Amino acid sequence: MRLEKLKQRIFGENKKVTGNKDQISSSRRRFLGHGFLAALGGSLFAGSRGATAQETSQSPASGMMIEGRRRNASARLRYSGGIEAAWKKVKEEASEEDLYRVLYALPKGGDIHHHLGGGMLPEMIWDITTDSKRNGGQTFYTRVRISTLNLAEVGHHTDSRSLAGWVTIAGHSYDKLTTSLQNDFKPLADLNDKEKRAWMNAMFLDHEGEGRDEFFEYIWNRLGDVLVSIEVMMELTVENMKRFGAEGVRYMEIQSRFRGWYDSKGNVITMDEATKMWLDRFDQPDAKATGVLVRFQTIVLRFSPDAIQGVEEYFEYTYNHPELWLGINMAGREDDNRGYPSKFTDVFDRMIRKFPGVGISIHAGEAEKKDTHIFDTLRLGATRIGHGINLFRDPPTMQMMRGENFLIEINLISNHLLGYTPDLDQHPFPIYMRQGIPCCLNTDDRGMWHSNMTDEYFVAVSRFNLTWKEMITLGENSLKHSFLDDQTKDRLLSEYYADVMAFQNKLENDGWKSVARSSQAVTYDYGKTYLNLNLS
Repeated sequence: MRLEKLKQRIFGENKKVTGNKDQISSSRRRFLGHGFLAALGGSLFAGSRGATAQETSQSPASGMMIEGRRRNASARLRYSGGIEAAWKKVKEEASEEDLYRVLYALPKGGDIHHHLGGGMLPEMIWDITTDSKRNGGQTFYTRVRISTLNLAEVGHHTDSRSLAGWVTIAGHSYDKLTTSLQNDFKPLADLNDKEKRAWMNAMFLDHEGEGRDEFFEYIWNRLGDVLVSIEVMMELTVENMKRFGAEGVRYMEIQSRFRGWYDSKGNVITMDEATKMWLDRFDQPDAKATGVLVRFQTIVLRFSPDAIQGVEEYFEYTYNHPELWLGINMAGREDDNRGYPSKFTDVFDRMIRKFPGVGISIHAGEAEKKDTHIFDTLRLGATRIGHGINLFRDPPTMQMMRGENFLIEINLISNHLLGYTPDLDQHPFPIYMRQGIPCCLNTDDRGMWHSNMTDEYFVAVSRFNLTWKEMITLGENSLKHSFLDDQTKDRLLSEYYADVMAFQNKLENDGWKSVARSSQAVTYDYGKTYLNLNLS
């Protein structure tokens, strides 16, 4: 469908969007105060890599237009001074709480740097793992004491990582333990209030200074069997879709395993079986009702002994399963020198020769010191860089990334809590953005920060004084630079533009106070602790 026809259906031919309800035809426009649960419909979950779309559009809106040009997901928005003036008024007059409420209701595009296991809030994990009706009939146990040095199998690994408090295992792992080890574990559902609170606090960075070691070495391990249980992770993902949809996110490109899944009895799920199970789950009514489209990237742990073989396998699987898998990523601590980017040049060259159309987004520049990791990562074929914190220390590469070919996936709260930018005022994000490098905001491992997407926008606006155009372009970039096929990308972009127009119209005509009153904003631990906001 051409964008012009879609806009005519939404707004009526050549109609200026006004405050009249009959001119905002879809129920998904009524996002203020009800969450942003856009009824995208099942057709959006279809699509194949390599599809093309050649639509043009030119639809006026209040202070903003979509430029008419032949496009491959490349239409842009134009802005008038009216909306910038209205937005400036919000920043000058609104309290921090009301600014947050306005930003919560703002359409935000996509979250395209998001780790599946790290994206789940502790209370969500608790709810699913203690509800046998939603987790495949499983009972989960957690380690409440360490009375023996015998090792337990955790996450299908048996090593010293099991010698830690709050390590969580499934019933099929618990049944394999010796009696003495079983005595160290307790069913999650049986924890008392104090134990439950301690368990939840152990699943995110709840104390200042915990930082990288707590995150990389302990929290992931504590989640144990939770991360490999496909029933649990599917339910958690749908719960996450509901929460992201409520704050204006309509697309999530999630980094996930495609193998290593287990069912509720501990049986291995094949890669193809897992892909089918995920697609079937996303096709259920509650998932569709969120209005959030989900696609996956495969992810290689860059310093693992079989990392090069993993790139080969992940590339091939992604290429052969574009119905769910769109790209490949590499992650892992960059201070572990076993995973330096240029190590993978040969294997990426070989894979690119064999498998066209596989998106490449790689973690790089997540470090304080100067290095060549971002340049070397671009050489691998990456068009998106995850984090890119130290890019400003490499001016030639920074200049090369200006334009439309590359994107930096910005993760402000992650960089703050992991200590890469302890003073967020010094984050290089606004330098990149205002020197012409496309950027978007993302949540990374939001469950382990206990935060949300609105926190990212609030930090960006309050610290870097974003203009309306800059803020809306962030969401646009997240969709334009996604790895979706062109047809689906065009659909999401046109929906995003229409939602921004409706939001902008309300902001200009009704005022920011009306938007803030209608917003059902919530804050989590990060918002309460670091932003001094307590909204529920």
